[in-house]
Amino acid sequence: DHYLPVPPTSMAALFKLFYSLQVLLTCNNRESDEYQSALNQIPTEYKERYHYLVQYCVIVEVILFLARRGREGLDDLKKIHFSQRTDPSTGCTFIKKVRGESSKNHGQDSENIQEGGGIIPVEEYTDQFNPGLFFLSFLKKLSPKCDYLFCRPRRPSKTFSLHNSSIECWYEDTKIGRNMVADALPTLLKVVQMPHLTNHSLRVTAIRAFKK
Repeated sequence: DHYLPVPPTSMAALFKLFYSLQVLLTCNNRESDEYQSALNQIPTEYKERYHYLVQYCVIVEVILFLARRGREGLDDLKKIHFSQRTDPSTGCTFIKKVRGESSKNHGQDSENIQEGGGIIPVEEYTDQFNPGLFFLSFLKKLSPKCDYLFCRPRRPSKTFSLHNSSIECWYEDTKIGRNMVADALPTLLKVVQMPHLTNHSLRVTAIRAFKK
């Protein structure tokens, strides 16, 4: 299953989930009908820790839109590797990977960011889901003390609740490992009750989309 693309039905279910997570991520009024309605779309086991799913969504975004390999180097990505840009000819805003990182297959050579990679659009993509807005909103939830893009989610406690809008930081100061990166797509597909696939399928999906 490493090399199968993600079926359209599974992608549709994922994007629907992503929109619910987007509402939870961006809504400041935790008492609002909008927030509660989105929360109702989240399985019970994740209602108090949906920030895990938010992080998995961003991992999926990075692989899907930038055609990254399934989990190689994702845990080492840093915030400074990404920047918000605007296309002067179209006025469209997007997130682009602006710094290369060391590649396992090429020693200390950096990836050629001029030639490769796509962009994460800051616009409605499908089913009201805005991947760029999601990415930027996720960045605001990271600890300012950690340089990494993917950090360990904070555990729910008396001092930390996702439903408290005054709490800005959802993640700890330490980065996650490769195994947690690998859990992204399998976990999300399980949440939306779709067949199991690994993160590798996202890259296959992206490459096929780029060829069309």
